[in-house]
Parts: sequence; structure tokens; C-alpha cells
Amino acid sequence: MDFGISGGDMTNAFTSHAPTTMYVDINSCFATIEQQANPLLRGKPVVVAAYTTGNGCILAASIEAKQYGIKTGMRVRDAKQIYQPLIVLFPDPEKYRYINERLTMLLQSYSQHVQVQSIDEMIVRMDEMPLQSMIALAREIKQRIRKEIGVWITVSIGIAPNAFLAKTASNLKKPDGLEIITKTNIEQVLGLLALTDLCGIKTGNATRLINHGIATPIEMYKTSPDSLERAFGSIIGTYWWLCVQREKHTAKKLQSILCTDSSNNSNRCGNYPSGISTGRKNGDTTSS
Repeated sequence: MDFGISGGDMTNAFTSHAPTTMYVDINSCFATIEQQANPLLRGKPVVVAAYTTGNGCILAASIEAKQYGIKTGMRVRDAKQIYQPLIVLFPDPEKYRYINERLTMLLQSYSQHVQVQSIDEMIVRMDEMPLQSMIALAREIKQRIRKEIGVWITVSIGIAPNAFLAKTASNLKKPDGLEIITKTNIEQVLGLLALTDLCGIKTGNATRLINHGIATPIEMYKTSPDSLERAFGSIIGTYWWLCVQREKHTAKKLQSILCTDSSNNSNRCGNYPSGISTGRKNGDTTSS
């Protein structure tokens, strides 16, 4: 398979594409939507759990709950040991899908290239748009979300040359962040992160990389595709190199896999309850 990377030293061949991909991530999605729907919950530690009993897995924690150290994937009983008055709610999939559809429609008013990545994440491609216009657009989107969807709904937005890096940027500051990754700051950004801060790199993949002398994202960025193939034991290593380094469409298939909640293991207690989709659904992609 030809990735256009054969020959020469490719270890510092960061894409020349402008940062025209935007990743939009609803903060504390299920919990925030519940707070939007019920003003009495606003400002309080709230979680949405698969089951409200002690053994239930927390699917989403509100911003206030996270301030106590309560995280997605915890059991309800463990979270209540941290904060006993914690409000625990059962999921309402119809409510979450409604917000997902409203946000998708809002984003489609700016671009026909909108990809619904999960129930709370969307990718927007704005071809040929200058960076300063992208930043202004992101701020406008945030304002419109508060005005047209809900005053309690916030999103973190990342802007970068491809979806993987845009998602990485969206994770840099939460809640309500707006961060950009470009050729100018890519090394500075990656230098602040651990391997497991990258979407799709969990303990197993991190161990593979460390065993091959790649202990940080910046080392991953500076290594060659051949070295990453040896670390991952397959062509997946080259896909990873493409995600971190290169073109915005070449590694699209891997980006689609890596940038979903399910591949990021955010639901560590098992499957979501029936009716909540966390991956891209048929018909959700308006442009490929």
C-alpha cells in the first residue's frame, strides 16, 4: 500500500495542510444534558450510571462531580464514598439523541462535511478556511450552542490539520476549551502529554511503544513509520505515524477507529445500556 512516504527521512515530515479540521466534544455529555433539562440539578455533583444501584457503572460525571475526583467508569458505590450526596440518574437515551441531532444540524449550517463520531463528538471539515477564521467560527459555534441548544451545554473544540490531532487538541482544556494544533506548536503540545493521553493509546499500546524505546508522544512523533510498525507489529504503526504526522484524509479509517468513545475505553464497566449509541451510526456521515 502506497502512503506516499517511501524514501528519505520522514521522521519530521509534519503535514503542510492548514488546520481546517474541527473536533467538537460535548463536555460531560449525559450529565450536562440532564442538568440542562432540569435546572434544579445545575451546579450540583451529578452522574449518569448504567444502573443507579451501588454496582452501577458511571457513564458520565458532571463537571461538579469531576471536581471531587468522580470519574467515568467508577462504580456508584465508590463514587458515593467520595461524595455521599451524589445525585445518580438513570440514562435517558432519547434526550441525548435529541441534543446530538440539534448539534449536528447546527454544525451542518456551516459545512456539508460533518461527521458524527459518537453521541457527543462531531468532526467538521472547513476546507480552505484560514486559521483565524476557524477560531472565530469555533467561538461563534459555542455562543450558538448556548443560545439555541442550552445555556448549560458547553463544548471543547480542537482545531488541527486532521481529525486525530483535532481530537487531541479538544482534550487539552476541559470544560469549554478551544485549542489549536499546528506545525508551529505540535512539538510543544506533544511534549506536555503522556502516551496514554493520546486517544487509542492505553496500557497495552503504551507498553509496546516503551518496549521499543518510544516512551513519550514527542518520541512517537519524531520516530519513523518503520519503527512504529515494529513496535505495533503490523502496518497499524504506519497508520499511527500518519495520524500524528501527516495528511488529513490518508489515515481517515484509523482516525475513525481511534477517535470514538468505545475505542478510548471510556465505558470501562461494560456496554452502554440499550438505546445509547457511542459510535458512528449509519447515515450520520454527511461527507466522507
